[in-house]
Amino acid sequence: MARKTPQTQPNPWDFFGQSELSKTVFNQFFELGSLNAKMAESLTTRHIEAANQMMETTLKQMEKLNAAKQPADFFQLQGELGKTQSDISAEMAQQMFEQMLEYSSEVNHWAEDQIEKIHK
Repeated sequence: MARKTPQTQPNPWDFFGQSELSKTVFNQFFELGSLNAKMAESLTTRHIEAANQMMETTLKQMEKLNAAKQPADFFQLQGELGKTQSDISAEMAQQMFEQMLEYSSEVNHWAEDQIEKIHK
């Protein structure tokens, strides 16, 4: 009696090769998630650095305010504190904006690469 070879059962979830497509899409989402995590980490680091800089500047300015003997000196130092804080905030906002533009460009290049891979 001839021995029957076991036949491979088709994967019921693999309709027209969809499992390979799903794997590709999953890998692309994972890659994009990794890219976004790197961006979030970098932005968070920048926020912490800016907060530390702002705090150090504020502490130095507060020491000067405490040392003021005359009301005119106090108000002058208070005005300098406001200017310093607004300068730091403006610089921080500019750097964050530039960093976001850089990251959006990076994501755009990544997306273009993925589209090229699909059309090959």
